Amino acid sequence: MSQTSSLLEDVQNWSREKCLANLAEILPKLTSMFTNGCSSERKISLLAVMTGAFVPLLSLDQLESQFLSIVFPEVQNLFDVQLTSILSSLEDEASTTSQVQEILKKHLQMSVDILGPLESILQCVTQKTSSAIHLNKVHSIPLPTLSIIRKSFEHCKESNTIYTVHFEALSGQLSLFFKKTFTLQKALMSLLDLAEIQPLEDNIQQVVTQVGKDFHGLCGIIGSMDASLMATTWKFLVKFLTKHKNCFDISLQVPVIVAGLCAEIRSHFQHALKSAPLEPKENSSSPQTNDQKGFSKTVKICGLFAKMLLHLLKEFESSLDECCTVLYELVVYLNSHFPPSLLAPSITANSEEELRRSFLVCIEPLLQMLVPCRRFCANLLNSKQDLEEEFHPFGYLITLTNILAHLPKCEEDIRDMYHGLTVVEGDPTVDSVVQRVLQTVAKCYTECSLPVMMPGVMHDGHAQAKVTLHEHTVTYLNSFLATTTPRQFSKTVQCLLKAVISDEFTKALVAMDVWCFLARYGTAEVCFNHCKFLTRLVKSLQTNQSPGCIHLCLLLQRLVPLMAESSQNEFIQCFPPADHPNLWSRLPLQTFSLDFRKEVCLLLASHYLKTMDIYSQSKNVETLVNLHGAAVDMSRVLHQHRPGPLPIQSQVTTELAKCTLDCLRSMPLNNKNLEPILSPLLEICSHLLLEFSLGDLETILKVTCSTSSSMALRSSSISLLQKLGQLTLPDQTQNDGLFELIPRVFSSLLCDKSPILQQLALEAFSKFAEETTHEHLVPECLHDDATKNTVVEFLNQNAVPIPDNKSDEELLKEQYKSVVNRREAWNKSKEEAEVQPPLMHGRSGSRMDQDLTEPQPKKLRVDSEKSLEMELKEIEFGMQRVKQLISVLDHKPPWLISQLDGLSISLMEAKEL
Repeated sequence: MSQTSSLLEDVQNWSREKCLANLAEILPKLTSMFTNGCSSERKISLLAVMTGAFVPLLSLDQLESQFLSIVFPEVQNLFDVQLTSILSSLEDEASTTSQVQEILKKHLQMSVDILGPLESILQCVTQKTSSAIHLNKVHSIPLPTLSIIRKSFEHCKESNTIYTVHFEALSGQLSLFFKKTFTLQKALMSLLDLAEIQPLEDNIQQVVTQVGKDFHGLCGIIGSMDASLMATTWKFLVKFLTKHKNCFDISLQVPVIVAGLCAEIRSHFQHALKSAPLEPKENSSSPQTNDQKGFSKTVKICGLFAKMLLHLLKEFESSLDECCTVLYELVVYLNSHFPPSLLAPSITANSEEELRRSFLVCIEPLLQMLVPCRRFCANLLNSKQDLEEEFHPFGYLITLTNILAHLPKCEEDIRDMYHGLTVVEGDPTVDSVVQRVLQTVAKCYTECSLPVMMPGVMHDGHAQAKVTLHEHTVTYLNSFLATTTPRQFSKTVQCLLKAVISDEFTKALVAMDVWCFLARYGTAEVCFNHCKFLTRLVKSLQTNQSPGCIHLCLLLQRLVPLMAESSQNEFIQCFPPADHPNLWSRLPLQTFSLDFRKEVCLLLASHYLKTMDIYSQSKNVETLVNLHGAAVDMSRVLHQHRPGPLPIQSQVTTELAKCTLDCLRSMPLNNKNLEPILSPLLEICSHLLLEFSLGDLETILKVTCSTSSSMALRSSSISLLQKLGQLTLPDQTQNDGLFELIPRVFSSLLCDKSPILQQLALEAFSKFAEETTHEHLVPECLHDDATKNTVVEFLNQNAVPIPDNKSDEELLKEQYKSVVNRREAWNKSKEEAEVQPPLMHGRSGSRMDQDLTEPQPKKLRVDSEKSLEMELKEIEFGMQRVKQLISVLDHKPPWLISQLDGLSISLMEAKEL
């Protein structure tokens, strides 16, 4: 031992020339002593002496064989011994706290003393050449050094848990330990930057692959320790991978590295949003300052990570398909949590712009790479993804609209893929991108209702004003569909039609807007054919009150005005008004010529009067149903021509008013079954008020007071009251009954339980109070303080107080859940009603066959039988309603009574079965 100490002291005092002269003799002795069983302190001293005296003298060719391959594995073991000794010292319960801390400081200092010579060796090797270094000449350096760096950072990361009560006393040594490890890593990265690799050397290729894996693992360790160090490490890793991409074997999983980068982007994006300055609250004028400096720094790191991700994907394009899923999830996540998403914090406009300019701008080139990938298309258009817990409809919708902006620049086969026209065996079934946009916008009910405002599109170098989410979606859909081929256009029309006939109005409205654009953008023939197709579809529907039929009629009302004049004439020939009166009452007559409008109005008026006359002569179910249809058609036509009169003779208008009033007088007002017909009759009266006398008006108002008033009937009553202010009535002494009825009806409607009807009633009352000359009626309509307060708040345009201090966003979310639940319940009941189990199943066999076979075991009760019972109860209830309706008729047709008796017998038999 004394000889070793003496030798070390002598070598430390030698000059460079003497070290060079004794290199061949002394260095092997020192390396032998280093590897053969001396103490840790001695080994550290030997390492320092060899590093300072002999490493600078060795050439690169000598360094690997005479020093690195011998010393570095032992250095790695020596470092592991120090960390193990630290853990053992902490478990020693016999020593005092001060003794334990002294031991810990000793081992930490020894660990630092190991890191110093390693750094010097790496710097010395780097300085030996100004150009590239072949890695095979220093291949013993990277892996042991990386192992030491990884364990050092792990130790520092977990130091609070490892040292517990000793942590504060050792914080200085731990800080020095971290800094030394950091400088050692920088030295290693500098060396590897100069490394050149020969791909044909298998052992070197394995080293390079392991270096990539180790650096990736290192990124995960230091992720939460130091942002700058982490960014530097990731930057080196991406550079190293791309520089030597031809040398990596298949064991290096590029998708795993991409997933790590995506995780870091998400983490720093979250941190950036949390540290961004917030918009000032209502009671404050200055923004809520969070951490502007930290925000800017984090945004820069986010931008750096995004650029590294793009660079890595471009270099490893063959691995892009495997990375599609994690990249798709990243894009949707960023769009879901960036303003104006409801999940994003209310950051200032400047912060939002900084984040968009420095970071989110990288999404566009990322999507440009992803759009041609089949797997990305499958992930994007997978219909099952909206069942996932982390599915964010808004972010998904914005991602879809971004894709729509890229698709017009793609090849036709790629656009076919996104239209759902390309089917490859083994691929999952995907929807059309148009279909997914329409389905998703329906789930963005809250964002469309608030509405959420989106940035406008650049036009002529100037940014447009912000637009609603609805307009944003329609704009991108229109620009995409303008590039469709005929084959793709057919698929698009199918998607639009499904959306229009759905029971989700938000989706249907977007589809209608897009359809109108296609009609304007396309030829006159396309517009005419679409109108003709939709008209036939409307006429083929069994009910004209379903959501789908209502949406189709709204679409037709918008498409018909877009037809050319020649197409309109051809449309009239295809659907002559005489054969289709109900259809023409739904179409916008103002689009057509005056002569044609006169013809249609006169036709519908004549049809209404004729149907009324038939009903007055024979009051039965059939004539009542016909009267209801004719009254609805007439009210629609009158509504189209408001506030002016119909383009027909005044005598016909007078006759309409007279017959309608006679019909109202003849109907028993206490019968609920007649309420559906009263609603359109009141609508007709509201449009023909000038044709009625004061006594007639009193009769009409009594109708609104004498019934239980369904929602439709109350709505018609509001339309009537809204127009009463336009009339000039005589003095109160001549109209006591009328002046009593007006406040009575108004007061009941102003406190209606339905928020929609109450709002309509408030608007009607406001207009009546503004126009009427009988001011004394206004206070009489407000019969209690609650109604007065409601009217005053409405006139002052004050918002209705929200219960439980809920925000608009919370209320809309609750409203959407309620709508979805109601729709699901309605669809379920409709499906159950459509189930028609056979009543006589199994009775086709002969009597002899039944006698020869064994009796069947008793059949268990199944859901179909429950459904059948429900259906029978509904049929029985319906028959009772029909009988009640017949009871009020003057003429009871014998054939109908006999049919009902037969149905009653069949119903009893069905119950027994």
